Amino acid sequence: VKYECLFFFVMSRHPEVKWAERNDVLLVTIVCPDAENPVITLEVSKLGFSGTSGGVKYEFDLELNGEIDVEGSTKSVTPRQCELKIKKKEEGYWNKMWKTKTRPNYLAVDWSKWVDEDEVDENEDLGGFGGMEGMGGMGGM
Repeated sequence: VKYECLFFFVMSRHPEVKWAERNDVLLVTIVCPDAENPVITLEVSKLGFSGTSGGVKYEFDLELNGEIDVEGSTKSVTPRQCELKIKKKEEGYWNKMWKTKTRPNYLAVDWSKWVDEDEVDENEDLGGFGGMEGMGGMGGM
């Protein structure tokens, strides 16, 4: 008699997360098309996301490389993605968004929003963030 045992693990996947930074903010795009009930969590030094798309659960928790102003941060959720404008607690470039030594494999630089420190335009329109709801109190969204 031969017995076969199959184990199925329900595991979540990471969405694609793109980021860029300015002296005072992080610009983060979480790509998760048609996400059902996306939940974005911001804490003083942590960013989290969970949502389901096409029956697959996507999530991540990321320890940030510095502290942020949760109340001063904003978000915009569209059918394709979630865009975050995360205000830094103190101005200055972090040079990386994550705290760990190695970059999480789901993070990528958003070259369409990237600007070198010496090329920053103070009057720059960061686009698409007008009328965004605030993230004050956060918890889950």
